[in-house]
Amino acid sequence: MRKLLLKNWRDVVSRKAQFGALIVLVALGITSYIALSGSQRNLQASYDETKQRLAMASFTVTVIRAPKTALTRILALPGVETAEGRLIFDVGVGVGEDDQVSARVIGIPSDRRLRVNKLIVDEGHYLQPGVGETALLERHFAEARGVAVGDTLELIIEGERRPVRIVGIVTSPEYLLAQRSKSDIGLPGEFAVMFLPQEEVERLFGRPPSFTEFEILVKPGSSRARVVSEAERILDPFHVLETTLQEDQPSNFSIQEEIRQNEQLGSFMPTLILTIAALSLSIALSRLVQSQRGEIGLAKALGYSNRQVLLHYLLFAMFVALAGSGLGLILGQILGRATAQLYSSFYALPFLRTPVYPDLVLSAISLSAFACLVAGVAPAYRSAKIPPAIAMRSDPSIGLVKGSVPIVERVISRFVRLPFSLRIPLRNVFRARRRSFYTIVGMSFAVLLTLSTFSFFDIIDYLFDYQFGRVENYDVTAGFSQSFGRGQVNFVESLPGVESVQPALVVPATLRANGVEHETGLIGMEPSATFHAFDIADGPPPRVALEAGGAVMTPLIARKLGIGVGDGFTAETPFVEDVERPITLLALSEELVGSPIFISHRQARQMLRAPGDVYNSLYLDVDESMADRVREQLYDLPGAEIVVVKQSLVSGLEELIGATRGTFIVLFAFAFTMGFVVVYNTFTANVLERQREIATMRTIGEDRTHLVSIITLENLLLAIVGIPLGIWLGVLAVQAMFASFQTEAFAFTPVIFPRSYLYSTGSMLIVLLFSEIFPIRRIFKLDLAEATKVIE
Repeated sequence: MRKLLLKNWRDVVSRKAQFGALIVLVALGITSYIALSGSQRNLQASYDETKQRLAMASFTVTVIRAPKTALTRILALPGVETAEGRLIFDVGVGVGEDDQVSARVIGIPSDRRLRVNKLIVDEGHYLQPGVGETALLERHFAEARGVAVGDTLELIIEGERRPVRIVGIVTSPEYLLAQRSKSDIGLPGEFAVMFLPQEEVERLFGRPPSFTEFEILVKPGSSRARVVSEAERILDPFHVLETTLQEDQPSNFSIQEEIRQNEQLGSFMPTLILTIAALSLSIALSRLVQSQRGEIGLAKALGYSNRQVLLHYLLFAMFVALAGSGLGLILGQILGRATAQLYSSFYALPFLRTPVYPDLVLSAISLSAFACLVAGVAPAYRSAKIPPAIAMRSDPSIGLVKGSVPIVERVISRFVRLPFSLRIPLRNVFRARRRSFYTIVGMSFAVLLTLSTFSFFDIIDYLFDYQFGRVENYDVTAGFSQSFGRGQVNFVESLPGVESVQPALVVPATLRANGVEHETGLIGMEPSATFHAFDIADGPPPRVALEAGGAVMTPLIARKLGIGVGDGFTAETPFVEDVERPITLLALSEELVGSPIFISHRQARQMLRAPGDVYNSLYLDVDESMADRVREQLYDLPGAEIVVVKQSLVSGLEELIGATRGTFIVLFAFAFTMGFVVVYNTFTANVLERQREIATMRTIGEDRTHLVSIITLENLLLAIVGIPLGIWLGVLAVQAMFASFQTEAFAFTPVIFPRSYLYSTGSMLIVLLFSEIFPIRRIFKLDLAEATKVIE
């Protein structure tokens, strides 16, 4: 066996480029597995520690207004670890001289630190008792807008500007993503979270000592459901608007969705890459066995058993598995930690954990070994089953195919006579069918990888174009904390730069069906309104559905509630107690951003039992050059909470996506490298198999240029088949990858633009030509006398 081990080593050294390529391929698969799975675990561990050390609330109850004595009663409930009460308002805030964004003002104690949802002061200092007009600013907004300690921001309250000095920059477990709700995109520079002294908030907004929100931390082992029920009972006299469990808290929900998607990607990508690696290894070992038939026969004739020959070729697979997994573990750990650092920066995680996970390392090695052993079993088994006498003959399946003109050549020759330089490559393709098949498979894998990567760019671009080019048909939208009538609508229409105004009434509601609840805001719009375009997947046109008193929602929410078109659900708003209104789902509309639910304005008004025309939202078409001025004037209106200029939103999203472009470039480099490795390995094997043939051609006077052109044309002919096959496989892979990437904030549609097909094809051709360089150099260095010897 020692001799066979020596042969193993010599074969690896003599084919070091091929085995090196296979090791890189396996290493890339293990790298992706360790990096994706490790980063997902790192994010989860870091976030769990953040929630624990900062005492993130188990649930939050929002009311219209409750006296401070309610907090004492909640603290006395069995199962309550601790609790906090806060006074919260959403308003506008002036940033600089001519820019306004929405802000959430949160009143907190200034004489002590918070017991729930604790704050970490990153810069500056905490609030001081008795010092008014000061605030702590959440870190995301401060970094996005360049606001520093000592700067002044202006709160816009009922049209008046109130200056507030920033004394500290803080991190909050509630706002690791700057989101108002689960369906909010969360642009850090468009939403400011400011913590002011409780008494200062009461003074600014003219409120008596009171709370509008209670954050409650449940003791470990206690029943959260029971504590929620008791807390709601205590707060029920103060009109409970919403109860938000920790898992539904916007920032927590988004981070957990990111972790879930990473988990799916961490399973899909390594599986795809290792499958390609296993198939490539199987092809390489099959070709190795085929090229060593003589050696196998000689070994058996010298007394080596079938078991020893089988083990000899399986050792190649194990060598690739161990070397690839070792390299992949190192690279994966490095990449995983780098990814964790990116997450820490993006989410502003105050505690970062990047340990080595022994079970992950063990599973990576096992996965690599399993994939490579499965790949090596069939070729090794075939090597062991070849009888010695047959093994020492030349393989009848290669090079000795009956000389005939391929059908493709015969068909083409009817229309045009092919030159000799094309007939030779074409006949070579059909003469060595097994070699051609392996080459086509290798090319298709490379195209699959590059197309899957390019699709990321397409999906993001499609989302932008679809949502902001076709669906959102307005220039400016505004939300208000208090309702208004037709008079304010007419006033806004008269503002300079405003071309048209469409009002709506958003009703906070709890939807119930089949024992499932969903907290949302029902958008009450006129059936003829055009500020939102629909993409109806099932049911009648939206105007018909709304006029009939039905609802239009996304398939995602319908699945959550377990209902379909024609089914009913109930909606209860906290502004009308103990009344559940039955509504029928009449249409499903695909939405890529958010999960809005639409009803008619008449029905929304009836839910609130509001007389006459009443609204709390506006959608405006404006002169683009006047958009910022209109936003400023809207913030001056009573109760203005949020004003969004669509173009500013798009610009912010583009900046956010632009920050992730580097990740996509890394993915493309990853795919390009894999494509090169697969094709290079295939071409190198082709040259090794044809050494004697190529050397013979050179010996009889074939010049190098003509020889290179023949090989290149052969590869291009095979690419004509391999590229379309790879595109088809790539489309299937993209559909599988993004099938489950849907949340209440985003729904990614698997889409591939024509440009990506062109880019993938072009990349494949570049890889093809580049991969030829090293095998062709090997041809030029052939020892012609040695290579033309017959070994049979």
